[in-house]
Amino acid sequence: MPRASYIGITVSMVLLGLVLAMWVPVASEDVALEWRGLSLSLHVSGTVVIGLVLAALAGAGMDAVARPLFARGGHLGERVPLWVLPAYVSVAALLSLADLWWGYQLGILVVTGLALATVMLAQFHAANPHSPQRPLARLIVQLMAYVAAVVLFTSLYGTRIRGALLGSGAFLLGGGLALVLLSADEVRPRRVWLYAGIVGLAMGQLTLALNYYLLHERLAGALLLLAFYTLTGLAQQHLWQRLTRRVVLEYAITLLLGAAAVAVLNHWVMP
Repeated sequence: MPRASYIGITVSMVLLGLVLAMWVPVASEDVALEWRGLSLSLHVSGTVVIGLVLAALAGAGMDAVARPLFARGGHLGERVPLWVLPAYVSVAALLSLADLWWGYQLGILVVTGLALATVMLAQFHAANPHSPQRPLARLIVQLMAYVAAVVLFTSLYGTRIRGALLGSGAFLLGGGLALVLLSADEVRPRRVWLYAGIVGLAMGQLTLALNYYLLHERLAGALLLLAFYTLTGLAQQHLWQRLTRRVVLEYAITLLLGAAAVAVLNHWVMP
């Protein structure tokens, strides 16, 4: 099947799922887990279920598009980073639809379809070493990753969920998007996964710490984006063997100035 057909089918299925999420309510469930005397109760909402389904659809579609680029299909360490961004774009669209006028929801659906198709095509060219559009494709992938990061980190912080779930969610978001940004043909997949895991752990700890402060959720999302940008940027420079004191200083100054701006703005907007 042609690459364009896989992209079209994936985008159509995701948009159909988003439309169903707008009009068809999905029941929530309380799940109780017990193991050796320990018990954990989880409230699984319909949004979580739909988000998991959309993420799986987007990831499977991206895998079908990119699989021909890898010899004998490649291995999971190389292919999984390509699943992350389409999945997160789909989840970000689902979260953005909540409590909006139907006209805005329609606009989000149109933007989501265009964004998802663009991401899938850009990731294909970014992963193809023989593509003349590779530099532009990588730039598009990076920009979309940062947009997904600010939307998802803002939404996650705004939920104010319990510590363990909040930290786990931030770890998955930060680590997954770090995989997208750090993956490159000149870097071994094992090192990419290691550094992405470190970024994810750092983002999880930072998000847990911010949960104890009274921050406006959009400003918290901006601060988390700044931290994510700094961590992934430093990791990327180290993987490329370009990390110097000057580079560290530049990233540190950017983070400090951004954090100061967030603190000032938060003082104005919060009572």
